[in-house]
Amino acid sequence: MASTAPKAEGPALPPKLLEEAARLRVEVSGRSLEQVRQAVREAWNEENGEAIKAWNDWVEKNGLPLERYRAF
Repeated sequence: MASTAPKAEGPALPPKLLEEAARLRVEVSGRSLEQVRQAVREAWNEENGEAIKAWNDWVEKNGLPLERYRAF
């Protein structure tokens, strides 16, 4: 009797990437590994862009926290 389970088309996506894609609601179906990585990267940047900009603005205005302890 033949198996009815679908066969994988290519290499499986890493579980952590799949989890992050699901959290960010990124569609993975029909995409290559690199396409999923790029889509997750873009979604992450969109989700976190405002916070990163706010932090960069703060550092520009106030300097790095604990900068006085840097040895270089």
